[in-house]
Amino acid sequence: MEKNKKTLAVIGLCVPILAALITATATIIAPLISLRASHRNQEEITFETSSAISHKEDIDNYSICIESTQSNTSPIVTFDSSAQTTQPPKKALELIATNWKNKSTYQEFPNRDSKSFIMFGKDYSPGFTLLMGASYNMWGNGEQYVTFNVSDISAQYSFIDFLVGHVDDYSSDDIILKIYLDKTTEMIPDYTYTVSPTLAPSRISVNISGTSSMTVFVSNQGGSSNMIGFADISFR
Repeated sequence: MEKNKKTLAVIGLCVPILAALITATATIIAPLISLRASHRNQEEITFETSSAISHKEDIDNYSICIESTQSNTSPIVTFDSSAQTTQPPKKALELIATNWKNKSTYQEFPNRDSKSFIMFGKDYSPGFTLLMGASYNMWGNGEQYVTFNVSDISAQYSFIDFLVGHVDDYSSDDIILKIYLDKTTEMIPDYTYTVSPTLAPSRISVNISGTSSMTVFVSNQGGSSNMIGFADISFR
């Protein structure tokens, strides 16, 4: 009986001590568990944040890749309007008539939209024509000429090309064509041609290198009025 009382007394003494130990242990362990849990949550948050950043970087890189691909396959072309407006217009070269024997016998056909003249059944424009009266008549209009200023042309080109022929519905007689370069009609011509009404228009070339003026002189060889035409004028 006495032994049982001692045992119970020891147990009663140990229970408070054990409870105190458990409480102290819990007090020490709880912050550690909380700290570990907090650290784990921080790692998860850090991982999620890093994943989000990595994912964003992937999206940005993908976007850059798409933009780069689109740039290569579909380049943006811009038009610089100032380049067009600042360039001076190119001057159109043309034959400029400056002198005539009889101005009324010379007629210009300046462009394709204006009226034309007919040579060997075909319409021609632009170009020019010279009308001649009967040969050796008292007024001397069987011979006509026109002088052109070719200084601008000769500064850029060496030759002037013409298509020359009889104008339809005029005399069926030959025409003598003479061309003078920086000369008067009393001097020896640089070129001489016979234009036959029975032949289609022919192309002639005149070397104008270093020349300022070119005179086209025509002489009718028949007893009725005649006309000569010059078309398809070009420079080279």
